[in-house]
Amino acid sequence: MITNISTLCESDDIGLMDLIDPPTNRGSLLQKQFYQVQMHWLQCIVEGKPVLFDVVDYVLSFTHGVPTIHDKAIKNGHMWDGYVSCTCGSKFYFLYGENTDEVVKILVFVPGSTCEHIGVFGTFLLMTNLRIFFDARYTRVDSKVRFPRSDVDFDQIILAGEKHNFKGARTKPKIVRSSEKFVNADLEYDFYTIYFGSTESDSYARFYDSLVHDVAGHIDLEVVFKDGLADSFVDAFMEFDKNTPRQDIYQKIADFVLSKVTFIDRSSNQKNMSRHPVLDWWQNLLDKFNHRRIKPVAKKIRKTFQRFKNYLSRSVISGLTALCLAHGTNAVFDWLERQIREKKQYLSDEWLAMIEDYNFRFSGSTYVNL
Repeated sequence: MITNISTLCESDDIGLMDLIDPPTNRGSLLQKQFYQVQMHWLQCIVEGKPVLFDVVDYVLSFTHGVPTIHDKAIKNGHMWDGYVSCTCGSKFYFLYGENTDEVVKILVFVPGSTCEHIGVFGTFLLMTNLRIFFDARYTRVDSKVRFPRSDVDFDQIILAGEKHNFKGARTKPKIVRSSEKFVNADLEYDFYTIYFGSTESDSYARFYDSLVHDVAGHIDLEVVFKDGLADSFVDAFMEFDKNTPRQDIYQKIADFVLSKVTFIDRSSNQKNMSRHPVLDWWQNLLDKFNHRRIKPVAKKIRKTFQRFKNYLSRSVISGLTALCLAHGTNAVFDWLERQIREKKQYLSDEWLAMIEDYNFRFSGSTYVNL
């Protein structure tokens, strides 16, 4: 059982202060101060037998903060054996192995406020180094660009959404409007957040006023990548390192974000979606970001028996327990045996290959205890 956190030491060789992107911690593209990029959320999973202290200490060597350990918690629909919260905003949820106090899984959260604090380049190094040192598998990455409202305004975005003059999302955008009154001015200001794509999907985009972050006159376009797309996003940056020109990193972030939604002119009557011309006001913005289109492909997560067992223990066992209490354990197990006999002949090649690999690894032995 974990009862304390190791003493944190600030790493001198990382050069944290050199990582911050002055003066806003955002990356300005080609010295254009009004066209900026930002990494805004990191979420990843470290599995195997990671040392919790190592993961926490490494993240805090970038973000700084005081850690506190807590007992069980529910996060993302799962029960975790405990978590570590830090004053920098980062959190680390962890699971113990069966009948052991060894940590076998850690869910790492680095929120937007923390990413803002360490800057684009610092967040980039943290993101890629977690993959290199701890084989982190990413489940969510948020990135965004910021541009002046004088280039594109909410009225243009809303009108294009109503006319379905866009691609990159299957349904019309969801528009959320909230009104706030400033203390220093007797006026009402409408805040818009416009969503393209379902928030339940593996990626979606949202436009919102930069006043949310106390910056007037700009719009933020933020894209959320999840699961396989998040992992693919990180893969695209693994070719870079600390010696890579920062403009190259900033440009790739902008290319990913601006590739999510494209505003097009459907009045051209082209049957092929790719042949619809881009609306002039959107093309002008893309040109100012020197945009090159990127089409991310979801990275398939390799299926393993351990991951499947984790899924069963977290998502299915509760339902089976309820069935046993309702119908009796023997009746439920008889039903399960019938299901197995009927379905085993329909196992896919992927499952059969996993079984063959498992039997090879444990040849000469009976079934290994689950």
